[in-house]
Amino acid sequence: AYTGRQKIIRFNGHYHGWADPLLVKPAAELQGLAPQAATGGQSAAASKHGVPLLIHRVGPVFHTLFTDRSAVSRYEEFAQCVDQAAYRRFSDELFRHGVLVRPSGLWYVSTAHEEADIEATLAAADRAFAAVK
Repeated sequence: AYTGRQKIIRFNGHYHGWADPLLVKPAAELQGLAPQAATGGQSAAASKHGVPLLIHRVGPVFHTLFTDRSAVSRYEEFAQCVDQAAYRRFSDELFRHGVLVRPSGLWYVSTAHEEADIEATLAAADRAFAAVK
């Protein structure tokens, strides 16, 4: 493989809602993993390396923005205040460490992801933030 690794963790997909009666337990598990992956882990790693990061999260979906703003709610703000080149460098670094993410900055935590996947991704994110700063 391009990265030299046997396994690549891939965060990708589409969120179209849940069939609640079928996913009561997995949905509860996702609600626990998503904050750990987003606000708990990535925010802490970015802060540790002095990388300004804003994360918007709804359920198991979150969006990472390289900005020092506390909120971005309009496209004009996004275009002017978000460092998209830094996100590209970050995603390239993640790929080098075996994690493939969407180029848009959207992350999806799904029932296919386990605690070990989140931990491996956060370790890769820590190394990627160190390289991006």
